Formats: sequence, C-alpha cells, structure tokens
Amino acid sequence: MLGIFKYGMGVPFTRLEKLQYHLGVPFPKSTQWEVIADGAELLKPAYNELVDQAAQGETLHSDDTGARILEVVRPEDEKRTGLHTTGIVSVLDEGRRFVALYFSGTQHAGENLRDVLALRAQGLPAPVLMHDALASNESKLSKDFESLLANCLAHGRRKVVDELENFPAECRHF
Repeated sequence: MLGIFKYGMGVPFTRLEKLQYHLGVPFPKSTQWEVIADGAELLKPAYNELVDQAAQGETLHSDDTGARILEVVRPEDEKRTGLHTTGIVSVLDEGRRFVALYFSGTQHAGENLRDVLALRAQGLPAPVLMHDALASNESKLSKDFESLLANCLAHGRRKVVDELENFPAECRHF
C-alpha cells in the first residue's frame, strides 16, 4: 500500500508521515523508505523486464529534469555534481502499448537512453529517438547504432514567438 501511495499516487513520504501521526500511528519517513527499499528488491525482476521491453520500442521519447536526491553514492573520481531524473517513454506495438521509465542519478538522458538501447534485440528496425535538441539528451551509443533522430521543435519555436513583436515578418515566415 505504501508503494501505491508513494509511486502510484505521488504522495510524498512527509505527507504520509503527517497523516499517520494524526491517526495516532507514527510512521516516520525514514521507516517508510526502509520498507520501500526492502520491497524494491522483490520487484527487481519486473523492473528489468520493463527496461528490456522499453528497449524494443519503435519510438523512444526522453528528457531530463533536475532532481533533489538526499543521498547519492558517487565514485571517488566522479567530477559531476548535478543530479537528474530522466524520463523515457517507449512506444511499442504501433502505439498500442507504452512503457514509462524513470532514472534518477548523475547520468543525463542520453546516457540513460544508451543503457536502455543496449538491450535492444538485433534485427529490429531503427528506433525513432524523440527529444529536444539538447546535446545531453542525444543517445550516447556508438555511431554504428542506427536510429532516426526526431528533435522536438517546440523549444526553438518558443524563442521565435518571443521575438514576434521585434521581427514580425521574419517570425511569421518562420
């Protein structure tokens, strides 16, 4: 039930802690995390299957956002300081099935996408990779990996729309 509240409904541990306190049954967020961590090991095979299925997708959408993470185990030689949450949505069976994955840590979207696509079966058609044109979102797979890059133009369009008053003819042409 705790996993459903936290990950299915997005209820933060702090809110659950307050609710439990008001119900007279204290359940600190640290204890909640321990329960979730113990249960996560049991779900690892299901998680691995979802990652494997996502790798077989026809289209993969990916993007990063910043993340606040309380504790990260970093290698001693790690130079990165930023933390990110990457969302990858894989479209399968001509849009009849979707797999959504989230990765939090020091890797960017392109690196997480590389790790997912490394599990892709041989002989499948080239996947379409959809993301904004930020360099860190591009897949870090070798150049030999065949894919179709489909950058999102909404980010670039916003900049043009912002300049509409200053350059009306050029912006409308664009």
